[in-house]
Amino acid sequence: MGLDIMPLLNKNAPNSIKKVNIKNSDNETWAIDASIYIYKFCYNNNNYLRSFYDMFRNLLMNKIIPIMIFDGEVPELKKSLIEKRKHIINKKTNKIKELEEQDPHHENLSTLKKQIIKIDDTVYENIKILCDLLHIEYYRAKFEADALCIRLFKEGK
Repeated sequence: MGLDIMPLLNKNAPNSIKKVNIKNSDNETWAIDASIYIYKFCYNNNNYLRSFYDMFRNLLMNKIIPIMIFDGEVPELKKSLIEKRKHIINKKTNKIKELEEQDPHHENLSTLKKQIIKIDDTVYENIKILCDLLHIEYYRAKFEADALCIRLFKEGK
């Protein structure tokens, strides 16, 4: 959701998050918040489909069944945060244009450009196609993906 909830979890549910070894997770089903990996893979190399394929292959080879969960509508609580992010992105976009006009080879250009990750519907559709090809289930949450991930876990799916 973009909010730092770790202090809250550490205080109120210290055993709620644990590191696991992928090799010890045979026949488990993992609900995965797709947005985390979309941004990670687009930021790191922009070859997001290859990165998703590699992640799925690694999970499946270790007998883990992934279920991808995509975010739905933006909840009210997050709308002001989204507006702040848009404002920051607009400022960075303007700074990039300004630097490109001054010096197209400016040393800060590539760093600034990496900070602006625009995800359009094509990215989501391509990931869903990849999931279909690999027979990986996916769902769109009503709001935040993490809430649906938690519900699936509680229901034992």
